[in-house]
Amino acid sequence: MNSLLRGFFRLLLLPLIRTIYRIRVSDATNVPGHGGVLLIANHVTYIDAFIIYASCPRPVRFVIVDHYMSSKPVAWFLRLFNAIPIDKNKPKEAIKITAQAVKDGGVVCIFPEGQLTRTGVMNKLHRGFQLIARQADHPVMPVYMDGLWGSIFSFAGGKYIKKWPRRLPYPVSVAFGEQQSPKESTPDWAFEALLDASVVAFEARQAFQYKEPLEVAFVRALKKRPWQIMYSEHGKSTRELKRSQVLATAIALARRWTKVPLDDEVDRIAVLLPAGPAPAMINLALLLAGKTPVNVPFEVIDDDLAVAGFSKTLNELGVRTIITSKLFVPRLVDVWEADEGRFIDMMREMQAAGAVRILCERIRAYIEPTFVTRWRLGLDESDRDAAMDEAVGLVPDVNRPAIFLTGAEVQKNAAQTMSTNFIRPNDRILSELALNTPEGTHLSLWAPLLSGNGCIINRSLAKKLDPALMEAVAIEAKATLIAINKDGVDQLTNLEENWGGSAAVFVRNFLVFGREITAESVEKVEAVTGLPACRGWASKIVGQIVSLSFPDPNEVPADTPGPVEMQQGCNPASVGRLLPGFSARIERDYGNLFKIGELSVRAPVSIARKVMEARKERGQTSAIVPEQSGLPVVQAKPDDSVPQPCWIVGADKARFDEHGLLFLDEEVE
Repeated sequence: MNSLLRGFFRLLLLPLIRTIYRIRVSDATNVPGHGGVLLIANHVTYIDAFIIYASCPRPVRFVIVDHYMSSKPVAWFLRLFNAIPIDKNKPKEAIKITAQAVKDGGVVCIFPEGQLTRTGVMNKLHRGFQLIARQADHPVMPVYMDGLWGSIFSFAGGKYIKKWPRRLPYPVSVAFGEQQSPKESTPDWAFEALLDASVVAFEARQAFQYKEPLEVAFVRALKKRPWQIMYSEHGKSTRELKRSQVLATAIALARRWTKVPLDDEVDRIAVLLPAGPAPAMINLALLLAGKTPVNVPFEVIDDDLAVAGFSKTLNELGVRTIITSKLFVPRLVDVWEADEGRFIDMMREMQAAGAVRILCERIRAYIEPTFVTRWRLGLDESDRDAAMDEAVGLVPDVNRPAIFLTGAEVQKNAAQTMSTNFIRPNDRILSELALNTPEGTHLSLWAPLLSGNGCIINRSLAKKLDPALMEAVAIEAKATLIAINKDGVDQLTNLEENWGGSAAVFVRNFLVFGREITAESVEKVEAVTGLPACRGWASKIVGQIVSLSFPDPNEVPADTPGPVEMQQGCNPASVGRLLPGFSARIERDYGNLFKIGELSVRAPVSIARKVMEARKERGQTSAIVPEQSGLPVVQAKPDDSVPQPCWIVGADKARFDEHGLLFLDEEVE
């Protein structure tokens, strides 16, 4: 009778689940065709078990806390599908029962976090799965579910269930990792294996399968809600730009540069301007015009030595045109010798784009279908490969190599930053970050833009000189998040008076970037402002935001079902948790994640391509590139014909703690 009922519910529920959730499964063939195996999975929503059940080629039994058996209908349903209820207060009995189920030849799944994540990423893994595997003497297999954060059954938005779904059908990807023997199934292996599976699951997201060019992606995103405010700039007065205005100005500039080319021979065009809407729109316009914007550090105008390094960097990049302000040109006259390059005044170009043309484009942003805009701008005929060709350039420091990211990499990192509770799609971000840095290009432009709902708040250059005005701007603009770097930390910690407290009505927390920032300075920012300060890390080698953190998410609605335990969201000494789609190694091997050592992270294809080109030039075929090449030490696949993501050293000394928090530049005790 039970088998008939199970069959009935499978026929009824599985098609429904696969209709609501468009599940993409990777490496399901890793699941053995027979015999017992213990699955360990990340835990994001109340329906995780249904997602795994619908993805696995074999029936799965799930380990659940007996709290859920208090309801008779729920208990009957769980028993029907052979769920394994355990009492958390009797761990030995729970381990014995689960191990026996694996010994009996079943596929058993356990969620080693023991509760749903409230950060959007993995939390501490409990050791119970290790004891189960060894007692059962059967292999362990990691399973990672990506894309579920944002579901109504997740904690996205600070609550469960009581919210509207973001979209239907909801895309989800599930990746099955490789089996591991019970002896080697340690917590640090499990964490690394789940991170590796997260990379596979993230890469399988449907949005990335079509390799849409970046210019097509941002046109679609800006036209999605053309009436919403995209930029709010606070200077002598407040200037707000709707998404339609941003798109219209970018298109008008691109049209001008198509008729009056900036450079007929070189695609790379430098942009030297302080952070704000103007450089952002210039970046967009350059992409629409088929050029590659290269954002360079604005600070060079105040340093003669930096100008010399800047000149060398531009020559190495082959850049011959800089878009800047005429006010800064006198400080840059020594960048080129003779007539090798030229400066273009940003304001003159904005005026030449034409107010009438911009107005027409604003109207079109509301009424013109996206496919018509693509056709009109010739975007469908572009030969720029989103997965292979450079789209955006960054020069974080004139003494470091420039970073070039493909369109796909920009889109992926924007999606990664929005796939957790750290940054929300509708956040109003007061950003003090420049576009020439990885954190700045993603948080001051691409992530809020591509989310289709975000707003970026900037202070004018004059207002940035007065650190006391940051609080006033945050309150006036109703900022929900403030992103700063070391300069912002220094401004805040040197304030003579503490913030008044009114900003806390709107601002959730500070997001602080900079490896050189200490835990003491983070704590001082919190003391001065009265707001939580959480750190993040954007690698100047990889060119992407790698990790973020968030205030401890321990305010949970009283009616939340199931066990609720404390979760750690941040640590002033840590740069946070890896974003979905990133994996890491300590000392380039499994099993060292919780030890102090050299940190390697997965680098994007554009970095791998540079590595392979350097190896070809030297005639080398080894998988390790020596530091003499001017490139970081990299571990890559030896096949030079096809660029592959590679492992790249991000820090000499680093470690993860049991909560998954990353600590950089740790000293060995």
